[in-house]
This record gives sequence, C-alpha cells and structure tokens, in this order.
Amino acid sequence: MSMTFFKTLLRHPRRLGFITFNLIVLVLVVLWLTAAPEAGLADLPNFALANVGMVFVLTAWVISWLAWVVMVLRRWRRSQSEAAKA
Repeated sequence: MSMTFFKTLLRHPRRLGFITFNLIVLVLVVLWLTAAPEAGLADLPNFALANVGMVFVLTAWVISWLAWVVMVLRRWRRSQSEAAKA
C-alpha cells in the first residue's frame, strides 16, 4: 500500500476509529462463534451473559453503521447544495 493511504487514515481520526471499531467487533464475533459453550445447567448464566453481551456489541455495531451512513449522506447533500450554488 502506498504511503498516501496511511497519511489519509491518520488525517481522518474518525475514519481510523471506525475501522478500528469494526475490527474489534469482528474479533469479538469470531471469538464468540468459536467459543464452545459447556453443556450443563450450571453454565447457563455464563451462556446467557455471553449472548446478552454479544447482542449489545452487534447492536452497537449496527447503530454505528447507521450513524456513519447518515454522516456520509449529510456531507454529500451539503456538497451537492454548495455545488449548485456555485
């Protein structure tokens, strides 16, 4: 990859943070899917806690993508209206 790609990432901390957040969610989902739950009634609280935690992570992930789309669309509309004025 070129050096300009890394310079662009470092110039936009929100973009770098969003990429980092997505990578963290990906790692958590993979770890959650590969973890084998122990069978038995005694492990039920741990299983429920893991599922509730993963629902929270996936909900935060979906909300972050929706926020990202809204931000991009607003920026696009603003640039379109500025181009129309000029």
